[in-house]
Amino acid sequence: MDVKFGSLDHADYIANAYMAVWPDITLLDCYAHVARKCREKTGLLTPPEYYKTNIEINIRQTHRARSSEEFKAMAKLCTDKWRKDNQKDYVDWFIKVYLTELWSRWHTMSSIPGILPSQNALESHNRAIKTCGGRVKRAKIGVVLNDSMPRILSMVGAE
Repeated sequence: MDVKFGSLDHADYIANAYMAVWPDITLLDCYAHVARKCREKTGLLTPPEYYKTNIEINIRQTHRARSSEEFKAMAKLCTDKWRKDNQKDYVDWFIKVYLTELWSRWHTMSSIPGILPSQNALESHNRAIKTCGGRVKRAKIGVVLNDSMPRILSMVGAE
């Protein structure tokens, strides 16, 4: 199997596992995760209300970029504005965490049309997957991939 895209919640260990198996994979960072983490960092802002009046709006706009080039241009405009507005600590954190090559694919057109950078659809199935095919309620990813997924695929194939 040649996997082109993988969606994840900004975790280096998951990214490393994906790339160990599929070196040419394009990793998509979940936008809901990005938005939540950005909201949690309002303590870096002066005043914290700057998040609602600027950053939240700018992140949503950047997420809707229609190409990687547009995303990069919008991200630069936003971070330049935030820096001009004396939000240096937040800008430095945001660039380091969400604008590096590995973690900058959380905009709508990060991949081919129809594949959004979101974990929500997958996470809504976690309970069902573990109930149907898992032997352990809080299984590690290795257990799910090596044990549960083959059992689930066999069950689906038998239907």
